[in-house]
Amino acid sequence: NDTAGGSVESLVASSSAGSKASNNKPEDAPATVVERMVEQAQDVKEAVGASAWFDVTITKSPEARSVGVSLDRTDARLLQVLKVNDGLIDAYNESAPENRKIMPDSFIMEVSDCKEDAGAMIEAMKRLDSFSLKVAPKDEFYATFTKDSKAIGLDLVYQKESTCLVIKHIKEGLVSAYNDMTSDPSKKIVPGDRLTEVNGVTGPSETLLEAMRGAAQEVKVKVMRPKK
Repeated sequence: NDTAGGSVESLVASSSAGSKASNNKPEDAPATVVERMVEQAQDVKEAVGASAWFDVTITKSPEARSVGVSLDRTDARLLQVLKVNDGLIDAYNESAPENRKIMPDSFIMEVSDCKEDAGAMIEAMKRLDSFSLKVAPKDEFYATFTKDSKAIGLDLVYQKESTCLVIKHIKEGLVSAYNDMTSDPSKKIVPGDRLTEVNGVTGPSETLLEAMRGAAQEVKVKVMRPKK
């Protein structure tokens, strides 16, 4: 089953000296080299298990009040960035490191104290003069299944303005069989995942849906979700 639903929210408004080396180090190793090795090891330790999410603070001013982002709220628990327009987020991106830019297909997971409620998050961005965003980059992988007498077994929701199909429910069918055979939990398809490509076809949601319906034997999809 597939349903055109959800909505796009466009938040655009008019604006008016080094320590001693360890006794265990080689005698010819300078203290600074040992320190650097320790620092690098600590960096690796901190990186293990660290979340890919990052925080951004957006502050409005009398002259600049447009957040400048179009959002997909088909999944009521989070917001997908569809487009970054002129505004405060675009201004933030200009000076942000590449891995901390808010880009199309990023996900907004929280807005200040609001989470798990897309509507409340949008209202907070409209209402507050300063708010924090918890942003998740996208994670993607491919999944392939072969058509047989089984149905694909997906309930999909989408909106015409978007370029993905959002999985609402998984029923018995090809996708549930794929999940049963997939040993890697990170590659199992779950409700809330987005399909952004079907057999090499990308584009508006309805184009993806037609590609899904028209697939002959093999169905290869690109799955997108927030990175953990």
